Amino acid sequence: AFIHQLTPATSGWALGHENGAEYLQRIQSDRVTVKNYYDANDPVSAEASIAEAVRDGAKVVFTTAPLLRRATLKAAARFPKVRFLNCSVDQPYSSICSYYGRVYEGKFITGAIAGAMAQNDRIGYIASYPIFGVPASINAFALGAQLTNPRAQIELRWSCTTGNHQADFLASGIRVISNRDTPVQSGMYLDFCNYGTYQLSDRGDLIPLASPVWVWGNFYEAAAEKLLSISMPPVMLATVVPCRLPPASTRIESGVLAFSAATSARLTVSLARWPAREPVAKTGTVISPTRTRHWILSVPSA
Repeated sequence: AFIHQLTPATSGWALGHENGAEYLQRIQSDRVTVKNYYDANDPVSAEASIAEAVRDGAKVVFTTAPLLRRATLKAAARFPKVRFLNCSVDQPYSSICSYYGRVYEGKFITGAIAGAMAQNDRIGYIASYPIFGVPASINAFALGAQLTNPRAQIELRWSCTTGNHQADFLASGIRVISNRDTPVQSGMYLDFCNYGTYQLSDRGDLIPLASPVWVWGNFYEAAAEKLLSISMPPVMLATVVPCRLPPASTRIESGVLAFSAATSARLTVSLARWPAREPVAKTGTVISPTRTRHWILSVPSA
């Protein structure tokens, strides 16, 4: 069973997880039955949706948003014979598993692309919320930019604060921006909207470069295999968040493209190795890549 905080019509995040659940049903149709539950948007409805899934016979329950963690913990105590997994960047609990994407790996790649494309060495970064995991992405992006442009500076803004950050960047002369990541594999997000890393023309037109893309089906396939084959202990699982390049990637130098492809190809699903919890920079901070800390790139040896 998959418990979603919102619906696919109102949330790209829920749509991505629904796509992952549908993918799992297609490839494991002879072994699993998948059912989705929506609108678990408050503690009461979340607990009710989980209870309904258990009554419907669910043996494994994925709750697909961090805000469903508390309801998941309560359900795990209430239904000890059911396996529960919550999508959040939390350490594992004794009764549930947690899982998330190593999005900082994709951010490292897009940072390298941004550094190569920033002709004036200035890059804008619009972060989502100051929660655990986001600083890792910021640091990873900065380190990627440093790889291709040691002079690069990343100017930070938060989407959860007021203001038109993209317009501010444009007015200040910044032409390369990293914004929110693509929630599903759809050209609509990467080619026409302000997702991923992109360039701004002097008129404000967006030219997409690359973006990490959430592909939950790959993770749910791997998790299902583990759950069906062994007794999975409570752990923190992490999945790859691959990097996608739109047709406009022809603007990127061939060496940077080759690096991006080679690095992406070496990323695998694994146990998470998360950076230490560190204070998050305030909005407006200019990040010098040489001062970033506590970031781990989980690329296996060749």
